[in-house]
Amino acid sequence: MLRRSPFEEPFLRATCYNLVPPVEPSDLDALSVMQSEGPLFASTKIDASDKQTLHMVSRVGFRRICSQILLRARPNGASVNTDGVHISDRLDLDPRDIRAHALQIDTGRFRQDPLIEPEAAIKIYAAWVRNSTQGAKRVAFIERNFASFADGPGIRWIDLVSVLDKRAGIAVKLLSAIIDDARTKKLEQVQVLTDSNNLPALRAYRAAGFQLERSLVVFHLLRCR
Repeated sequence: MLRRSPFEEPFLRATCYNLVPPVEPSDLDALSVMQSEGPLFASTKIDASDKQTLHMVSRVGFRRICSQILLRARPNGASVNTDGVHISDRLDLDPRDIRAHALQIDTGRFRQDPLIEPEAAIKIYAAWVRNSTQGAKRVAFIERNFASFADGPGIRWIDLVSVLDKRAGIAVKLLSAIIDDARTKKLEQVQVLTDSNNLPALRAYRAAGFQLERSLVVFHLLRCR
């Protein structure tokens, strides 16, 4: 299924789409037609075990950018110490801190794509930070460090975790607070998607009780006139 993705369009200066599995040949045909209409960007995330779809998207010009890992935690343990963590509907960050958060997302897929200008990628991530902290999601935070999330039926999805004050155990404390809060809401699980080469994030997720669910391969298609 093709879904328009206008969020990235001002930064990539192209019409943007997200190709959502299951990928159908008709979706790829539609993208082929759109390529003749102007600059086009499309992205998709395919289960690493789905060899047929991996081959299909590669064959039509999608480039493999990176791998991501889906992790899951079940909020059924005992409460942990989350002193100092606040949970709110928004977090107002200083513009300098917003850029600092964006700069450190250096393992993200837009930063890994050699065809995307680094500054454009940084601006995408700065917009993501603003969107994630200013009302689109709920936020667990300690001062300028935060983890944003949203709830669906039975599942809490973590949108973004970003810690500027390193080596203080803040990431684990934020994640633990989100899991503990999910327990009080009677949610069945908490899930998060992270880059496979983001080793500090993976260590924090595992320390907070997350386990590997599956791996995804990220592809981009970029066509400019």
